[in-house]
Order: sequence, then C-alpha cells, then structure tokens
Amino acid sequence: QRKAQETLFSFLAEQNPLPADQTDLLLLLGNSRLETAELTAQIYHEGLAKNILVAGGIGRETPFLVNNIKGSGRYLIQSNQSEAYIFKDVLIANGVPTGVIFTEDISTNSKENIIYSKEIIADQKISHDSVILVQHPLLQKRAMATFRRWMSKDVVCIGRTPSWRSMWNTSSKEEKLVLIKMAIGEIERLQKYGPQGFGDIVHVEIPQEVAQACEVLKQKASSPDVASDTTKINELSRVEGLKSRIGADGWDRISN
Repeated sequence: QRKAQETLFSFLAEQNPLPADQTDLLLLLGNSRLETAELTAQIYHEGLAKNILVAGGIGRETPFLVNNIKGSGRYLIQSNQSEAYIFKDVLIANGVPTGVIFTEDISTNSKENIIYSKEIIADQKISHDSVILVQHPLLQKRAMATFRRWMSKDVVCIGRTPSWRSMWNTSSKEEKLVLIKMAIGEIERLQKYGPQGFGDIVHVEIPQEVAQACEVLKQKASSPDVASDTTKINELSRVEGLKSRIGADGWDRISN
C-alpha cells in the first residue's frame, strides 16, 4: 500500500522547477490547506512573482480551511469569508504587501477558478505571460490541466505545490483516509472532466503504474474497517459544512 500511495500521490502533485527570473503572476487556487498560502508567500518573498491572484469563493472545502488555520494557532481570521480573502489575510500576515494581491471570490470549483481569474486578469490588466500555479498537492495535476484548457497556450505555467509527504506525516488516521480517497477521486476526475467527458481540462495521460496504484488503494479503501471510518468522516463533513452555513448560533439551536 505504501508504494501505491507514493506512486499515486507523486503523480498528482505535479511540480516544475522554479524559474531563475521573476514571473508575472502567482495564482493560488482555493483549497483547504494553509500550507498553500504559506508557500505562496515564500515564493513571493524569493522575488519570483510580481503579483499574486488568489481565487476561491465559499465552497465545500471552506470549513476545513478554517479549521486547519485555527488549528495551526498561527493566524487570526474571519471565518465567514471566502477562501480568497482568508488566504489574503494569511499572505498579509506573512508580510506580502496588500497592493500586490488581487482576489477572485465567487468561484467554487477548478474550472471557475481559472475562468473567473482570467476575467480579473483582463479587467485589471495584470501581466501574465508567465504564471506560477499553486494548489493542494492532490489537486495540482487537475488544476494544471484546467489552466491549460482555459488559458492561452502562449502563457507559461509553472506548477508548485507543498510537500504531500509533510502533509501526510502530520495527518491523523482519519485525515490520511480522506487524502487517500481524495487521490482516488482525482484519477476518476481526470478522466471524467477530460476531452472525452465534460471537456473542462486538457487530456491527462495516466500511466499504467498510476492506474494500478489507484486500484490497490481502492481495494484498501473498500475494506470493512475503512468503510466504517469513511461513514464517520462523511457525517463529520456534513455536520461541519452545515455549521459553516448556518453559523454557530444556528447550529446550537438545532443540535440541542
């Protein structure tokens, strides 16, 4: 199982070498992981991007982003904001100047992240001949494929993402199960959203060893013990999502 996980996760966490010269734009897409915003700030401070565009409204991952940031104990945030504005607060807390940060705060999926970001880029006349794209490690492959589908082929896109190994090593048993199921789902989405499906992303070739690794993890995830854990996690996801939509006061009223 460990080898299968290594193969699958490494495939999804697409990474490109950072350029020697400064890029025009660093594009951070909404997700649940604080590490992506901290990586974005780090890349900016290394002088590798002129501007930053953060994309993401309020979606299913937002409650988990809020929980992850609060759990870190490093930041004070307003939890009723879009992912774009939550990440903007984190960037500012890490010393990124407000004037270089642009936001897109209505998108709720990868396709919308890119399409609405493209509109912001046009409206604000943001240079984007070269773009560094940052996303959750397990969502990075699809994010890159989405970018290539909707942005001009002349735009140079460089993928960077936090270490999935660090994420894994600091995760609980339940969180590791969520990551495994997310990775399995991503392989399915690469096919579902490709040219032969919805057409939302460019074609992504899935190597045989990656497909085999995915099958190994599917079998593990369908075992009775794991299935029981999955039910608990799904219920937790439902409850946390509900709490985020109705607020703490509303949750207290319906849960007592």
